[in-house]
Amino acid sequence: MKQKSAHVVLILSILAVSCAAPLAKMLQPTHAITIGFWRCLIIGIIFSPFLLKEKIPLKSLFLSVGAGFFLAMHFWSWFASLQYTNTLRSTLLVCLNPIWVGILEGLILKRMPSKNHWYGVVVALFGLALMGFEPQESQATLYGDLLALLGGILGALYLLVGRKVRATVSIAPYGAIICLSAALFLGLMSPLNSVSLELKGDNAWLLIVLMALGPQLTGHIGLNYAMGYFSAAIVSLMLLFEPIGAALIAIPLLGEYPTFIDVMACIIILTGLFIGTVDKNQMFQSGKPQ
Repeated sequence: MKQKSAHVVLILSILAVSCAAPLAKMLQPTHAITIGFWRCLIIGIIFSPFLLKEKIPLKSLFLSVGAGFFLAMHFWSWFASLQYTNTLRSTLLVCLNPIWVGILEGLILKRMPSKNHWYGVVVALFGLALMGFEPQESQATLYGDLLALLGGILGALYLLVGRKVRATVSIAPYGAIICLSAALFLGLMSPLNSVSLELKGDNAWLLIVLMALGPQLTGHIGLNYAMGYFSAAIVSLMLLFEPIGAALIAIPLLGEYPTFIDVMACIIILTGLFIGTVDKNQMFQSGKPQ
């Protein structure tokens, strides 16, 4: 029964994270800083009681705040990209962060990625090159694509720092620290960029709450739960469906249809991600329930 529940949780988690980009687009013209601020603050408040139940080492606390900074910048660049490029392109480029994690581990931690990782990078680069041949490509779209790429790199830095912290800190207090610190950094950015944190519009609060409880809470917590029942390879493979899910959700909600070139580039890039990040030797190994 638990295994069946884990299947349901995994599927719901992928659906939840796939809703992030369409919901962010529905919040436009709300500024990316404002969207990220409220999304992080809501989850930070929900998890804050767990800070009283665990003593956090000072080094882990500082690293968690650092991870929160990268999370804040990740959300800013990603949500900003959605103002210039379509949902599929933005989500696809942001989801390249596993590729960046491998490269950054090699550059910073001197842990060189496997040959398969580099094969995946080459394949993904072909997909990125194909995106550049889109006839409707404009300077604004290119700017959005670059912001999404930056979001993927910042997401990779967030994951690298978080991986070190999670060895000593439980997920709930860690989630509280990174989300509250991310909200703080985004809050500090708002006056520097003359951005109001006020949410305007009849459905703005509803959409923000859905973003917090859906992609952030249900999605990310659900994926961590699923890791107890499935191998990392299976979860990584399922996450490749996030850009596809986001694009499909954007069709009825936003009337946004991906072009043929975008679809072909998506297939090539996801193939590269599969080659470079999914451990085929662990594909049929289940995790142990935790």
